[in-house]
Amino acid sequence: MTRPEHFVEALLAFASGYLTAVAICATAALAAGFMLWRAVRRLAASTGKALRGQQAEDLLTVAAAGLATAVAMTGMWRFFGTVLHFSGAERAAMFAFLEVAVVTSAFRARRNMREFGSAGIEGIAVWVLSGLSAVFSALDARSAAEAVFRLAAPLVAAWLWERGLALERRRASGRAVHWRLTAERILVWLGLAEPSARAASEVDAHRRIARLARAAKRLRDRRASGAAAWRQRRALQRLDKAMEAAVEHADLASDPARQDQMRDQIGALNAAESLASLTTVAPWDRRGDAGVSARVRELEQSLAAALARTGTAERELESACRRIGELVAALARAGSRADERAGDDGRDALVAELAGAIREAAAAGDRWRPDYEDLMARTGHQRRWCEYVVRDARSAVFGSGGETPAGAAPESAREPAHAGSGADRLAHANGSSP
Repeated sequence: MTRPEHFVEALLAFASGYLTAVAICATAALAAGFMLWRAVRRLAASTGKALRGQQAEDLLTVAAAGLATAVAMTGMWRFFGTVLHFSGAERAAMFAFLEVAVVTSAFRARRNMREFGSAGIEGIAVWVLSGLSAVFSALDARSAAEAVFRLAAPLVAAWLWERGLALERRRASGRAVHWRLTAERILVWLGLAEPSARAASEVDAHRRIARLARAAKRLRDRRASGAAAWRQRRALQRLDKAMEAAVEHADLASDPARQDQMRDQIGALNAAESLASLTTVAPWDRRGDAGVSARVRELEQSLAAALARTGTAERELESACRRIGELVAALARAGSRADERAGDDGRDALVAELAGAIREAAAAGDRWRPDYEDLMARTGHQRRWCEYVVRDARSAVFGSGGETPAGAAPESAREPAHAGSGADRLAHANGSSP
């Protein structure tokens, strides 16, 4: 029987004799495993929340500084064992106190940088504590190379923590150091690089047109100074050569912008002497002009504000005009309805008046005849309207079921009230019956 089988049998024999103890141990192991799993999950969640939104360079700087700090911790481990003669739990608990202090000071300095704009004393403490860790680690070195390595590790960690603080400082203040001597400035000074972001074709065209302008100025100066003929011919040859190159490579013959650039450069070079006689005003004497300019800007701003207010007032006026039009239309409709009601009331009154006149004539035994001329003059309507009014008045007096007033007329006058058609009654009321 092999040794693993012996081990399994012994374990089973022990478990059969101590079932209660085995159950308790298994439960405790499961509980400890569950608690460890929960702690790992919470630590992972907290770490993810802390790292969310951080830049990649920040994370790499912190990771590299942590690695350098861990390397420095190995030197302190040996120092505590061989120099201080610590061992066991006390050595494991206290050997990294300087490195923990460095990390704590670095994070406190970073927080101070974010809140107050300065690392404060914590930034200095990072370098001091790193220097102490480097010295203590190097004291137990066995060789010069190991001593240099022990000295370098804490200093590298301090440098990386400082670079992380520099990033926070730049974000907080927005300032950065601009070196005077850089590779870009050296290349520009040597003519190997361009200071502006221009294409190669634009740079070449600009140089060829500038060369053409200088050649033209050179020929003009030699002619004006009465130089030797061969010098003038040489300057003319250079001018022709520069012109050919500009036409071929800078599109001088077809590009109006290049032609304007050539004329401007030639004019500026030929007018250089006029700068000596140019009269200008000193900057400190331009305060009056500055005041005028400021006043002009204020007036322009006032004009812009007034125009804006005018536009708003015009829109409000248009809205008010539309509202007034709506109110006028509503008043017109209300007036027309009132006129209609007033016309109806006046017509009813006129009908009642004519009906009263008809009754009075019937009571007196007279024949009533309508005066259409007077009705048209009173009402302002035409004869047809007046005839309808007279018809309504007669219908009101001699309508269906109506009675002639007692004693109003003889039997012949009351005849339409007892028999006959409506036409006979109207004829009798009009005084035209036989």
